[in-house]
Amino acid sequence: MSINKRYFFQTIIFLFTLSFFLVALYTVSSLFIYLLLSLVLSYLLKPILKWLQPLGLNQPVSVMLIFCIIGLLGFLGALYISPILSNNFIQLKAELPSYIQGLQDLTQRAELYLTSLFNIPVKLPLPNTSAQQITGWTQVIISNVTQLTTMFIMVPLFTFFILIDGNKLILFLFKLLPNNLFEMWVNIQEQINKHLTNFVQVRILEAVIVGIIVWAGLVILGTPQALFLAIFAAIANLIPYIGPIIGMLPPVVISFVKGYSGFYIGTQILVYSLAQLVDMVLLIPWLVARAVGLNSAIVIIAIIIGSQWGGVLGMIIAIPVANILKISLINFYLYRFNTDIS
Repeated sequence: MSINKRYFFQTIIFLFTLSFFLVALYTVSSLFIYLLLSLVLSYLLKPILKWLQPLGLNQPVSVMLIFCIIGLLGFLGALYISPILSNNFIQLKAELPSYIQGLQDLTQRAELYLTSLFNIPVKLPLPNTSAQQITGWTQVIISNVTQLTTMFIMVPLFTFFILIDGNKLILFLFKLLPNNLFEMWVNIQEQINKHLTNFVQVRILEAVIVGIIVWAGLVILGTPQALFLAIFAAIANLIPYIGPIIGMLPPVVISFVKGYSGFYIGTQILVYSLAQLVDMVLLIPWLVARAVGLNSAIVIIAIIIGSQWGGVLGMIIAIPVANILKISLINFYLYRFNTDIS
């Protein structure tokens, strides 16, 4: 067998192995989500791991030390935050039937107004939610406790092994490559690793800052469940473009249904607008734009494709996936036109 054919078959084996691994993960959706969360967590912890290297600690000890510190901080934080979140959730559950009833009344009034305005019958979709359905939602949430418990066990476990043996897995895959492609793939992996580390850290920092601004504003306004709503806004902010609107809807809709004044609702919108102003004027230009490194049109196209492929999760991971493709294509192009592979 000639050298070129051997390189060709080695490359095919490498791509097949990698594709099989990714398809297997995607097929088992829960495992895919666990691994995705583990990768995000590992990218957040890698800078701390590098900071501990000068202390002379080996990799496993450093990782265990990080997990112990995070576990202690998480335990102390849970002691403070859990009662607040629990009270917010209990209060929200108790008030949910009144919210639903208010929303139904509001929908019916809107139907009457639109019917009189256009002189034609207008039928809007009513929130058909009874107390039994609300109880059913609660049972669904309780039934998912096992899945959440599994996630809280598996994600740290996966993260631990990624931090310790992640490089060994990558080297194992690279050994399947022909020698003339090894350097190129190592370069691609290093660039992707650097990009993902920066992107994950910046996006989490952005979400935390937005959440803090929203929480402070809602506390000043005396909005119930301020911490719960701020956490929801921070998580929703990770969704490109529509995330800020989604994050703002719950408090505005609740206030509208409960009959709060237009001035109060306006101040709530102002709080969220202030958070987005800080995000757009300061955080995105100075932090996010440098981490993304993509043309705006490409970002929009990637997000649209991601939404069609994987819904909200697809929108969140669309930008890093697009950047991975960009890095790979650029390196393939440079290799193809700057290296003699004949």
